[in-house]
Amino acid sequence: MKTLYPNAVILVHPESSQAIVELADAVGSTSQLIQVVKTLPNKRLIITTDRGIFYKMQQACSNKELFEEPTVGEEASCSSCAHCPWMAMNSLKAIAKSLDQESIEYRLYAA
Repeated sequence: MKTLYPNAVILVHPESSQAIVELADAVGSTSQLIQVVKTLPNKRLIITTDRGIFYKMQQACSNKELFEEPTVGEEASCSSCAHCPWMAMNSLKAIAKSLDQESIEYRLYAA
């Protein structure tokens, strides 16, 4: 992607492979990456995060060109291709139950 768009900045989620993180212009959480997209003056950005967040970035910055890039790699903490099935499982109910039980995780199938 960087070869195709040499002037684009690269934004990555920290769970990407180390090789991708080292290429990044910005590394951060979902909310941090959304803020970076909004504040950077660059018009072209290569985004390596979940596509659901990618869509929110497009809505927030329709005047910029955003390019979705999967982050699969041996060193990545997951092997998703720009869609995180675990993030998609999050819900307010699951988070509330996790907080009530003082548990790090709450499995939906345990409800």
